[in-house]
Order: sequence, then C-alpha cells, then structure tokens
Amino acid sequence: MSGHVFVVRGDVQRLRCDARLAPAYEANPPDVSWFHPDESELHATPADESWMGGEERVRSLGSSSSKLGPAVWVAKVGFDRFIQLSRAMEGVSEFLTRAATALKGASRVSGRSQPLIALHVVATGKKNAALRKDDAIVALLNCVDACVAQHDVDVVIVASEEETYAALQVTRSMQRSGVSPTLDLPLHALARELAVKAREGNLSVLVGAGLSVNAGLPNWRVLLSNVAQAVNLRAPESDEDLVRFASWVEQSMGPRAFRTAIADQCRATRYALGHALLGSMPIREFVTLNYDALLEEAAKAAKAPLVVIPHGRISAGQRWLLKLHGSVDRCDDIVITERDYERFDDWRAAFRGVVEAQLITRHMLFVGFGMADPNVARVLESVARAARRDEGKQGTSVGTLLHFDAIAEQEKQKYPLSFVHVAGQENDIAPRARQIEILLDDVARLAEDGTHHLLDRRFDGLHPAEVAVREQVAGFLTNLHATHPDSRLRHEIMQRLRPLMGGDSKLIPMFDSK
Repeated sequence: MSGHVFVVRGDVQRLRCDARLAPAYEANPPDVSWFHPDESELHATPADESWMGGEERVRSLGSSSSKLGPAVWVAKVGFDRFIQLSRAMEGVSEFLTRAATALKGASRVSGRSQPLIALHVVATGKKNAALRKDDAIVALLNCVDACVAQHDVDVVIVASEEETYAALQVTRSMQRSGVSPTLDLPLHALARELAVKAREGNLSVLVGAGLSVNAGLPNWRVLLSNVAQAVNLRAPESDEDLVRFASWVEQSMGPRAFRTAIADQCRATRYALGHALLGSMPIREFVTLNYDALLEEAAKAAKAPLVVIPHGRISAGQRWLLKLHGSVDRCDDIVITERDYERFDDWRAAFRGVVEAQLITRHMLFVGFGMADPNVARVLESVARAARRDEGKQGTSVGTLLHFDAIAEQEKQKYPLSFVHVAGQENDIAPRARQIEILLDDVARLAEDGTHHLLDRRFDGLHPAEVAVREQVAGFLTNLHATHPDSRLRHEIMQRLRPLMGGDSKLIPMFDSK
C-alpha cells in the first residue's frame, strides 16, 4: 500500500498524528510555540556539542508523558541568504525517513491503518528567507512525495495561512490534474462531483461519530460501556437497545454524574485528520450528532471558525455548525436517553427543519455513520420527509452517504440518497476510513479556486503567466492609493481585491488603510 500526501489548513500541534516536526534554526532551539501544551517536558532543547555545533540535523525528542501525543522530532530546517533551500530540504528528508523508520511496527497514536507524519510548510516563516515562498512549496512537495513513494506512511502538510494553503493546492493540481492514484477507482467520479458542489457553495456535511474515532474518542456503544462500568452495568448485545440502556445508566448514576461522565469521555486534546480536511474546505454549513468539539477546533485552527447553533448567532456569510444532540460544554443539552429523545422531538423540531432545508437546498454529504447506529434511522427519516415535502426533489438524490456496512437494496430505496459503499474487508474498518480521508483530501484540493495568493509576489514562480497582470494591478492600486486615499470607491475596490493578495507586505498597508 503506497503512502499519500494530505494538505490541510490548521495548527500542526493540534492535529492527531503519529510523528511530527518541531523546526529549529541551525544551532538555535525550536521555539516553545511549536509544542503542544501537554509537551512542555519535550521542550528541553538538545544542548550538547553534537547538536549545537556539529553536523547532527535531526533528533527524536520522544513523546509526551501522557502517551496521547505524537513522537516529536526536532530538525534544522531553516534557510536564509547563508543557507540554501536544498540544505533545509535535507533536514526535512532526514526527518521523514527517520520518523517513518521508527514507526514501522510501532503502536499508532493516530489509530489509522497507515502511520501519519505531520509537518508545517517548512522554510516559509518570517525567520526564514521567505521573500519567495514558491520555491519552498515546490521543493517541499517534491521532498514529501519522494518519502511516501519510498516508505509505507502518509504525510500531512499543515498550512497556517490561507494563501499558503491555496498555493499548495494549486501546485498539487498542476503536478496531478486528476484524482489521487491511491484513491479506489469507484470513488474517483465522486471526488470530482463533490468538489464541484463545494466550489459552487452547494455542499453541506452531516458528521457522525466515526469521524472522531481517529481522535481517540469512543463510538456510541463503547462510550456507554465505559461510563456504565462505574455502576457495574454491561451494554446490551443489540445497538437498538442502547438508548434504553443509557436511561438505565443515568438512573443508576444520577443525571449530573452521568452527563458529566459522558462529556468527559468525549473530550480530546487533538482533532483528527478528517476534522482538519473538512475544516479546510469551502463549506459553510455543517450538522453533527456528535457531542465533541473537534470539528469546531479544527475550523478555528484553519482560521475559518464555525458559529455553533442553537446557542450561537449567525451573521451573513459566516460558517455554522448545528449540533443536534448537544455538546460537551453544555452537558444538560446532551441527547442520549429515552427521555432526551422525547424532549428532542418536541423542542428541537425547528432544528430538524434546518436539516431538512439543507437537504432541499444543498447536496448533503454524510460522513462517519454506521448503518447499525440507531441515530442514523432518525436522520434518514428526516431525509425521506424532506423529499416528500419538495416535489421537485422526488426521484432525485439529495445527498451522498458513505458507508462500510452492507445495505439491502430494499432499504436503499426508502431514501433519496446515493449510497456509496467503501469496499474492504468486513471487520477491517481502518483502511476504509483512510479511503474516505483520501477522498476528502481530493475534494478539498479540487475545490480550491487557487486565487488567495495571486497578488502576492512571494508566489510568482507558481504562476509566471500571471506576473505581468499582477504588476499592472499592483501599479493601478498603488496609484489609486496615492491619488485618492480617502475615496470610498477606492476603499471598496481594495476590499474586493483583498482576498487575492495573501500576505504581501508591500500591499498590506494600502489594503488596511481607510
């Protein structure tokens, strides 16, 4: 099985992975900002002669004492006018090779079928010779591609800025025009279809518990089993009886203790790759049955936050997440027992209407659902109800449900959905979950319009044909700023073009002036 290169927006310290890079600038230590809060003991910098003055470029720092975090490696990957870019990439290559070798046969924090190694967009920060980010992006992608071709690992590149993320995705698309060769053939057409819908603003996502499993969180059965151990109760054989079982556990523990225990089981310090991929996409509407806050955290790290409803207020243009079954930060709202579902049917009817409206006006992608989950039946009934209300949708698919389970044709006919079976061995879910991650990665790449850096001089090498146009636009803007600094029209033009200029320091003062 060959490796795959993923690209996301976010914070590399907050992403759950098996190994990651903490950069150092030659003999200098890595900055404390490159360490997760639970990795404080790892910030003890290598200070011996071999590291400070020698040729050693990469060193393992181990993992945090909590054992929940990745193996952290420090590597000298900075470059400036005295250090060539190729020298920095040598540090990246050595890190990837040594990390991949160390992960062979080792237990995986990520819980994935393939080890996952994470790194930021090396050699593009303020301390580096980052006047030209284009060369660094191409060199990094080539370096990572070589690693996954040689080693049986996946690598995720985490971009912290929108313009850098756009440049990465555009460069990947230039290198590979179609979908990923590591994606199963039946999913190729789906990746293209979903990307078009996302780019046009016509895709919404309904997220199930399966997405959070790779963040170390339990599925619904395991969640209840873990909590029930406190009162010596065992979960029933049938998933259909889990709601009744939850009621028994609550009665035994008491409502407050039960809900606090449920919330504690649904907290994690790092979000999974699937959360990061969804949070990076140009999708504005999400719905979830999950209690955890991982999708919100991934979107916030991508600098594209989600307003959480029903408690948050949405302004025009904002992205939002509807949490139908409550959240860990509001234990009393969690929907899990028979009484909760009765209450849910009453006072959350309006929010079910939001879901049904999404099914009518958008194409909804269902991710992370198992057909044995009793919650799925309730959601699918909303799908059928929405289709019955909208005559124009009858006979057409209002969404796509990705699933691992075998579903009878007769069952599929009940709902106006496209059921996409992710093939694989029946009891081996991890490789199929990875296929969904690769699918989401292709959708994110193909959906990226690639415009957020076109006025940024640091990326000129990626679009040589656009340089002359960019110079004319920049000249026009400079002249307009000088001659009409107080014009409302000038300000409006600047604001309309602001998304195209990335972080170009020469243009920022003009855009930010009023």
